[in-house]
Amino acid sequence: MKEEVKDKVITLEPSRNLLCFNTFDEINYLIINKYVEIVITKLKSFISTDLLLDYKTTIEIRSNYENYSLRINTKLEPLSKIILHMFLEEEKCCYLEINEYIHKNGLFKDILSLEYHPKSFRQPDDSIRNFIIEWFQKKISKDWDAILFFGGECTMLGKILSGFSIFQYFYTDFASIYYDIQKNYKNPKVKLIDYKKWKCDLTLSSSKHCCIINTGYKGMKENLAKEICKIESLELYVISCNLDSWEKDWYIIKEFYNLLEKIEILTNYSIWIYKLSRKL
Repeated sequence: MKEEVKDKVITLEPSRNLLCFNTFDEINYLIINKYVEIVITKLKSFISTDLLLDYKTTIEIRSNYENYSLRINTKLEPLSKIILHMFLEEEKCCYLEINEYIHKNGLFKDILSLEYHPKSFRQPDDSIRNFIIEWFQKKISKDWDAILFFGGECTMLGKILSGFSIFQYFYTDFASIYYDIQKNYKNPKVKLIDYKKWKCDLTLSSSKHCCIINTGYKGMKENLAKEICKIESLELYVISCNLDSWEKDWYIIKEFYNLLEKIEILTNYSIWIYKLSRKL
């Protein structure tokens, strides 16, 4: 009887690059990166005590060493004017949205020299994102004929694994990620698909390929899980943020794949990485 693969738990210090809040009092400074904190400090320096944020105000900040984006919804008109005055000409503010009106519409840049639409998915914790980068660079073989990428963070994963295969294929159900890939890659093989309806249309001349899937909270779901199994990649790597949805996906793919490794990465929330090999 095959021994069950045990969880390996990696605990990291939180370093959130994305924060959404209603009032300053609710901010947990222990979980954010220093760049988000810098933007919060700037906000607080301009907002007087008689114009405190309230539960009807929502502020979202995404920030790194390079730049930041700011989205605000509020019924406090003076606050809207202050924010617009403060950040419209601010060089590092690449994207500014107030009450769903876009005042600045630049691209969000990161340490890998990638440019993203500010609303595109990126791992919201730098510690987790950096761990994913290092883990995949160590674990993935460098002699694949092709690597297939599905889901969030495929823009980043394709970048860090650009020398690990002859071909790269990208599949996403988000228009913003589709355009991110178009922006950051020259003539990419990328398709914008509906995961619920997509049918595998890929014919590979070699069996030497692997597949990386970064799932959302609801997982792959039945159709995508079945179609990925039809590709018959030698290895699958799944990044998941929800154990319940992973169990549903695993119920489908375990007929075709063995689980080799699973890792939980823990900050103030958890994600899991699963490495699987095709049954021969």
